[in-house]
Amino acid sequence: MVTRAEAVRKKHSPRYQTIAHQFLDIERDAGIIEATPSAYQTLDGILSEAQQRIRTPTADSKFEAIRILKTIDSILKEKEFKHKDYALLSEGLAEETPRPITCLGRTVIYRAIADILNLPIAAVNVPEHSFVRWHLKDLYLNWETTSGKELKDFDYFIGFNISEKAIENGVYLQSITEDEHLKGSYHLSVGYVLGRKGKNHQALQHYLKAVEINPKDPEALSNVGVLFMESKMYTEALSYFTRSLRLNPSACTYTNYGILYLRQGYLEKATFYFMKALELDPDYENANRGLAFAASKSLT
Repeated sequence: MVTRAEAVRKKHSPRYQTIAHQFLDIERDAGIIEATPSAYQTLDGILSEAQQRIRTPTADSKFEAIRILKTIDSILKEKEFKHKDYALLSEGLAEETPRPITCLGRTVIYRAIADILNLPIAAVNVPEHSFVRWHLKDLYLNWETTSGKELKDFDYFIGFNISEKAIENGVYLQSITEDEHLKGSYHLSVGYVLGRKGKNHQALQHYLKAVEINPKDPEALSNVGVLFMESKMYTEALSYFTRSLRLNPSACTYTNYGILYLRQGYLEKATFYFMKALELDPDYENANRGLAFAASKSLT
């Protein structure tokens, strides 16, 4: 059976074979948008330009790393990429400008350029965000692709409220050296897009694929739990929330626990978990709303 991605490739044989091309294949096989070779062509054009403009590093140095990373940043700015929280890679590779792109979309283009130029660039995930890391012989530097600046691990640890438990479990701030794990992150992103379109069944399949690829992805685990909860499969939802929480105690997952118990009428348990969420993030809106609702139900 010929997949959608294979049908597209018959119309346009990509010049390169990179992780970014695999992202486009995931979209095509999911049938999210009409199959077209234009996204592959645009991607190939960006990679060809990078190949022409980027000189091979003359030394294993931070100076050389930043020079190349800045060149990639300049190429993306010239292509008029603009940040958008929920967007598919193919949307950013469309002809219209400005081109919408997520942090993961930027990250995978950096990785694709690294693929063809043999650069020591890895992807790195933090909660609902990704960036790239250049590995030098004895150290590394983090490159925030949305701003074109170097940041330290501590900046991400504080800025994204990462738990020490998540660091201990190797969930966040780890260099992703396997492209398969990066594909798992993209299945998660595709699930987000499908879910926002109300296609929960399809979204669930992508979330489950993300978990299959990377069982230590707390966001994918939590999202599977949410969709099971929406289907009133409460036992299954609890199982996935528990797996997520063990990896990364977060306000989001504690809130999901609260909502799960609230829907089943367990007000005390719901209140407990909403309070746990607010201990981690006092401003977490969903937890505050859930707590207020649980309190109002207790009074009736």
